[in-house]
Amino acid sequence: MAKAPRAQWTVDVSVTALALAALTVVVGLSVGLVFGVASALLAFVTGALLGGILLVWHSLRTLAGDADVDAALELATSASAPTELDERKRRALRALKDIEQEHAVGKLDDRDFAALDTEYRARAKAVFREMDAELEPYRAKAEALVRVHLEQRHAEGEKSEQAQLHACAACDTTNDADATFCKKCGAKLMMGAGH
Repeated sequence: MAKAPRAQWTVDVSVTALALAALTVVVGLSVGLVFGVASALLAFVTGALLGGILLVWHSLRTLAGDADVDAALELATSASAPTELDERKRRALRALKDIEQEHAVGKLDDRDFAALDTEYRARAKAVFREMDAELEPYRAKAEALVRVHLEQRHAEGEKSEQAQLHACAACDTTNDADATFCKKCGAKLMMGAGH
């Protein structure tokens, strides 16, 4: 079942926000000159409220998937350009979300939804498998790096524990760093440089 592309009414929020800010200043100053400071303050508060509503509206549309995320924000948050696999994954997941929404509002009956859901889930799984296969050569290298790091931390921990121990001058028994008396002979321990 072919799906018609969804028409989206997009608004450049930054242009709208700048226009709203400019309009608020002009109206606020005009109202202030004609009606006084209290009315000007009311106009500025109204402009700020409308700006807040615009921000919440755009945020909700972005979260719902009805508006595209700002390209500059996507570029800033992504470490590298999306690959062909990333794009296929995004399309498959977006299609799943779209058919779920259309089924929820009654645009798709249960049979069509089940068929499309199965198809797009299979596509998404295939993409995930390809991504896993692409990362497989790096997995062994990453595990080796983690092992080396953990071994170094373990070795440093043992050195640090040994540094915290000190020997009794009377019987040569190793005692904890915070011990005042030897655990074997009871002799008073000499305080090290760290005490």
